[in-house]
Amino acid sequence: MKHLFFVFVALLTLSGCGSSLPQQTNNTPEKVLPSDPSSREIVQHADEGSCFSYELVENGIPVEVPLGVTMASTCSAIPPVLSKDKKMLAFTNEAGVHVYEIGAESFSSAEYIYGSIIDGVGPLVWNDTGDRLAFVEISQQEYPLLTKIGVLNMKTGDTLLYDAKVNFSCGSVCTAFTDDVQFSGDRELTYTTWDKAPYDLEGTIEAIRVLPIE
Repeated sequence: MKHLFFVFVALLTLSGCGSSLPQQTNNTPEKVLPSDPSSREIVQHADEGSCFSYELVENGIPVEVPLGVTMASTCSAIPPVLSKDKKMLAFTNEAGVHVYEIGAESFSSAEYIYGSIIDGVGPLVWNDTGDRLAFVEISQQEYPLLTKIGVLNMKTGDTLLYDAKVNFSCGSVCTAFTDDVQFSGDRELTYTTWDKAPYDLEGTIEAIRVLPIE
């Protein structure tokens, strides 16, 4: 476990672009401590240009989160994602993929630190039981198939990387989309692949593949 040596702040300024999360335009109300997982959601705020910041709320009221959850202010393609039970928050930064157990005083020990020269990561996808977090990692320089699917085991903290030719697109960063990789079972993923080139090179979808995972 990694102790947080940060004060609590209200705004979860996880910057990102192109998301369809709920947007909030009214003045920010008083913050609350996390207490009601069922009412949690991530609200999107429009920032400069096409960038967005994200805020964790309960019943529409901002929730206090550690400063350590705050992302870089630059535009990121990957918004934070709540687990199905809304008790964990997955997010990325320049170092890797991390998980915050909401209301805890430390991060989850389960994390993935980038080891390759990557062009982007995303999306983040939880399984129904919250014990696996999947993501697509893109490295056009190092991966023969250009992408790998990572699966973070929340119980052991280990991450397995699977060779998989997943569709993706590149702008300021590269990312796959939510529809490109999904859990079709607690230990099974489906993903879209491409034939001659991925999305950003005007490729077409070749098939939907099934990936059994541990």
